[in-house]
Amino acid sequence: MLAYGYDLGGGDAGWYISNLTESGQLDLSWHFDEYDDFVEHAEKRLRERIAGFAETDWTVEGYRERRDAAHDTVGVTFTAHGDIQQPSYALAAHVIDVSWESPAQVRFADLERRRLSRNWDGRLARALRVLEITPRQQRPAWLLMTSGSD
Repeated sequence: MLAYGYDLGGGDAGWYISNLTESGQLDLSWHFDEYDDFVEHAEKRLRERIAGFAETDWTVEGYRERRDAAHDTVGVTFTAHGDIQQPSYALAAHVIDVSWESPAQVRFADLERRRLSRNWDGRLARALRVLEITPRQQRPAWLLMTSGSD
């Protein structure tokens, strides 16, 4: 998988962000329990703060469509990499994922044009502000990652 964004770490590797307690746990105002699903809570916060989507009742007609539209408005996604049981995470504005049997041709000039025209850096910066996360990585980058299922 190739993604443009920030490697946040997590799992066995530890977190690659500055917002940690002395014991290495997340220290974020909105994340209260190390055993809670970080990505689920982070995505919820982004949908609420950026897209104004605060619905919680998934049984209401149209919920999934509205949630997905809010996710598209946010403009970033989390992707897991590394060990499938204890994954690390990247916050990405764009992800290219291929199967083991179907390689993809990467056109970096096209990706660079899309990065600029779709303001991927701005979307990532906004998400980091909303999540109150300071990554150790200085700026967004192309990340080549694998996962336990690869």
